[in-house]
Amino acid sequence: MLQFMWWCYFKTKKYLNVDELIKTIIQKGIVIENEDNVRKILKQHNYYVIMGYKHLFLDNDGNYNNVSFENKLKI
Repeated sequence: MLQFMWWCYFKTKKYLNVDELIKTIIQKGIVIENEDNVRKILKQHNYYVIMGYKHLFLDNDGNYNNVSFENKLKI
């Protein structure tokens, strides 16, 4: 357990502003229907919590097919 905690301590994510998060979402193949709405959501909610449910939307090949960011929020 201590070894796991040590790994988590050094595994940090680079801070991304809202525009960079939106680019990341698009690069992952997730459709953004309303960018202004997504911008507001990302300012209020944690990106990593929202994206934590990604496995529910991946197909057998590990790709997103016709998934919108807004649909992910309905979960």
